[in-house]
Formats: sequence, C-alpha cells, structure tokens
Amino acid sequence: MSVNLIYSLIERMENTLTGAIKLLPLPYAITNVDHLLDLLDKVRVGLPQEIQEARDVLQRKEEMLTEAQNKADNIIYQAQVVANKMIAESEILKAVQMEAERIKKEVVDDCTAMKKQAQEDIERARTNSMNEAIMIKEGAEKYAESVLNNLGNDVAQLNEIIKNAQRQLSKMKSEPLTQQMNVQNVPSERR
Repeated sequence: MSVNLIYSLIERMENTLTGAIKLLPLPYAITNVDHLLDLLDKVRVGLPQEIQEARDVLQRKEEMLTEAQNKADNIIYQAQVVANKMIAESEILKAVQMEAERIKKEVVDDCTAMKKQAQEDIERARTNSMNEAIMIKEGAEKYAESVLNNLGNDVAQLNEIIKNAQRQLSKMKSEPLTQQMNVQNVPSERR
C-alpha cells in the first residue's frame, strides 16, 4: 500500500469522526464503528510495508552512522598513531641533534685544548732552545776567550822567545867571530 492510500484512509477516518452525531455537551459522538474498524484494518495492512521500509531506512541510516563513526574513530586513531610517531621521531631527532651538538662542542673543546697545549709546548721548546742557545753562546764566548787568552799567552811567550832570540842575534853580531868560535869549540860536556 502506498503512502498516499494511507493518508487517504486516515482522511476518511477523520471525515467519519467529524460527520458523527455529537452528544452535547459531552465530547462524545455516535458513529459507524464497523466503518471505522474497516478503515483501521486497511491502514494496518498498509502500514507494515511502509513502516518496514522506514525501519529499513532508519536501520541503514544507523548502520551508516555506525560505519561512519567507526571510520572516523579509525582515522582519529591512525592520526594519533602518526602524531605520536612524529612526536617520537621529533624527540629522537632533538636527542640526536643535542648529542651532535655535545660531540661538536667536545671536539671543539678538545681541539682548543690541544691547540693551547701545542702552543705551550712550542713556547716551552722555544724558551728551552733560546736558553740552550744562550748557554751555548756563553760557552762559546768563554771558550773563545779562553782560547784567545791562551793564544795571547802563547803569543806573549813566543814574543819573549823572539825577543830573546833577537837579543842573542844582536849580541852575536856585536861579538867578534873568534869568540863565537871558541864557544862553539867548547866541548859539549862543559856546556
């Protein structure tokens, strides 16, 4: 039975009730009960199909809403999983970046310390080299002074020997040759 027929039957029931004889002042009326019961039976026969269709539509609507809710819940769950993963990855990335910064700082600090140590070692080696050079120079100067003093003494002695030899030579020049020969003929035992 179609919806129009049901509406038509309901309208006929309404006309039957409005056309009934009213009992004044009471809200009751006299009508053909068989006629109304017949119309109600026709409505009852027509209603189950329409109501069943309406129920099916409502049930499909409920199923669609449940399915949509399940899909929405699944999408929310998946989004939460992705968000948690991104947060975890972000935290891991931050941790990796922090560790990289720590290692970088440690390497820079180590390099700075090594550079400072190398500069100190170079300065210490330079100072030691300078001190050794000064000591070597002072030693060389003392040695040169000692050698020159010794040479000076040797030269003075040689000078004295030369002067003695010159004096002897002068003396020999001034003495006659016969006297010189006597000195040469003197036996070596006497000399």
